[in-house]
Amino acid sequence: MTEDADLGLRLARAGCWAGVLTCPTFETAPTELDVWIRQRTRWFKGWFQTWLVHTRQISLLYRDLGMGGFLSFQLMTLGTALSALTNPFLFYFVISAISGVMHDNVPVWKQYFLGLDIFCMITGYGVFMMLASRTLSLRGMAEHKQSFWVLPVYWVFMSVAAARALLQLFRCPHKWEKTPHIKRLPGDSPSKTQKV
Repeated sequence: MTEDADLGLRLARAGCWAGVLTCPTFETAPTELDVWIRQRTRWFKGWFQTWLVHTRQISLLYRDLGMGGFLSFQLMTLGTALSALTNPFLFYFVISAISGVMHDNVPVWKQYFLGLDIFCMITGYGVFMMLASRTLSLRGMAEHKQSFWVLPVYWVFMSVAAARALLQLFRCPHKWEKTPHIKRLPGDSPSKTQKV
């Protein structure tokens, strides 16, 4: 499902290095929500599959990647998917805990966990916004920073995609939800596009 993740990991396990090309692909991102969710579902399912395949012999994986590579792999594949899956629960816990604190019926130890939960959410969204802000500034698109307030909604949809991926992993692991793209070549006008 995510051949780039699998191939990159196989190269890393073989002792090779992979880089990132900085030139643009001239493909447009999905603009329709259902297409976007299907794309993210495929990505999450691919990360789950990549994680499952490569952790079958976890000690060998650790030996091949070393501690830094092993931890990076865990964070990038399983960590990303699990954070998307748990995001709705964090919102639920924060809202219910705040409600309980306001009514004085939450033990002190739960209040500490509430504080930790809120800290993690603010830090997570904050880091995400900082990275997005830097990228937008570097690309001359700083005007899009005004859209940051919708990031919690973005993560809700990421959670939907991750949940779909987990279900598909068991029900239909080989299902491929292809993403239609509009490809623009350098110098093309918006009207001169081709679907790929």
